[in-house]
Amino acid sequence: MGTERAPVRLGQEVRLAAGGLALLVGLAAVAQSMSHVVVSLDTTQLVAYADSTLAHLRHGQWQHWGGAYPLLQAIPALALRSQGLRSDYVIDSLIGLNVLSFATMVWVSWRGLVRRSAAGAILLVTVLLSGTLLWYLHASFGEPLAAVVTLAAAVASWHGRRHLAAAMFLFLAGLSKDTAVPFLFVLCVAVSIGAERWTDPAWRWCRLASLLVAASLSLLVTGAYNYARFGSVLALPYLKPVFFVQSPGTEVSFFGAVWLSPNGGLLPFWPSFGVLLILGAIATVRATWSSPSLVAGIRRAAPAVGVVAVLLGVSVELANWWSPLGWVAWGSRLMLPWVPAAAYVLVVAYHEEIERLLRWIVGVPVGFWLAGIALAAASTPQYVAMVRPTLFWEVFIVPDAICPKVPYPGTGAANTYYYTCVNHMLWTKQSMLISAFQAGPNLFFLVIGCACAAGLLWLLQRLRASVRSEIAVDLVTHPSLAEC
Repeated sequence: MGTERAPVRLGQEVRLAAGGLALLVGLAAVAQSMSHVVVSLDTTQLVAYADSTLAHLRHGQWQHWGGAYPLLQAIPALALRSQGLRSDYVIDSLIGLNVLSFATMVWVSWRGLVRRSAAGAILLVTVLLSGTLLWYLHASFGEPLAAVVTLAAAVASWHGRRHLAAAMFLFLAGLSKDTAVPFLFVLCVAVSIGAERWTDPAWRWCRLASLLVAASLSLLVTGAYNYARFGSVLALPYLKPVFFVQSPGTEVSFFGAVWLSPNGGLLPFWPSFGVLLILGAIATVRATWSSPSLVAGIRRAAPAVGVVAVLLGVSVELANWWSPLGWVAWGSRLMLPWVPAAAYVLVVAYHEEIERLLRWIVGVPVGFWLAGIALAAASTPQYVAMVRPTLFWEVFIVPDAICPKVPYPGTGAANTYYYTCVNHMLWTKQSMLISAFQAGPNLFFLVIGCACAAGLLWLLQRLRASVRSEIAVDLVTHPSLAEC
């Protein structure tokens, strides 16, 4: 909601686009150069799964393929291997798809926001370029692809006057994980409630119907895929009791770990997203309280309520799972597909209120730059990790007195040992974020991280310049504001 601003000046937009493109090219170069060093076991196993599936199909076996990968991940691997590409070429192609997905996220976020709020667009790009997804551009296949289609579903739900795009991307995002569909439906409906055309009854019912049909189709296709793999519409291997937490104390620990663990929590590993959540919460309260009526207030609050419902709902789901972060992971891997969409919704729905908050922050230059330097420093491990892949080994692989061997879930004593080790890894082992600031075997890794952090400071400088430019425009347009 709210009015669109005049487009930013062409020169400013070109400079920002050039800077963003340079950053993305650099990230792509790092991802490609490191691909053969840090490709995860998940990615190589996905290629093996594609081979096994294709072999079953060639022999006319249409059931009991097995496998652990959702359909959205499997499709690209199956398509590439079916063309006879070598395994290493397939892996390189999947890495390229990761980089393309991430570049698309940045571009879509920028284009969707810049004409409404240049400052909001820069803020969102800054968040995306300082987060945990950077590691997964080359380390593992799946998270960036799931994130980009989830973001696209949220963008289409907000901007789209027609319903096909929102429905299509909800359908695709629903294929990223068996349990994703309910959360996607809640998010897309909440975002649609805040959209401008929600007051039109015909549009409203068409939107709800299209989202419901898309969600149902996604569940139907996933069920058929599961039936082919396991002989059941449910993913039976994931429903074994051994994979579910039995202790309430462990559930609480895992829920906190998803957000706060020094070795994987979303906020320590993606601090810029934490800042955006704070800005979004304040902006939501201000927007809701300033609404002229109760109905208008509910509509203004709906996008934020949807974001909170999804993030908390996914967190509760992961708190009951044996591996809340996604097993051996850099950060909270299983939360990552939801972060870009949540960030976009908060900025686009409350950009006017966020701009006012940014004006207040920018108005105190010393405080702004101290906070900016702190944010850049806290984000530095994300850049170091791209070129120093052994960082997380120290937590999940290297043994210590409490956890002398790699743990796996089981029954009896093995299960007790597993959860003791996991809680130790999550909470009491030295944080891999701290290890990122140690020179380690090569000082070059830290230099690369600091150079990227300097680029983040450049983005913050562009954000400050954009906010100051908006203030100057408003003073010219409304001279009476200078007296405030």
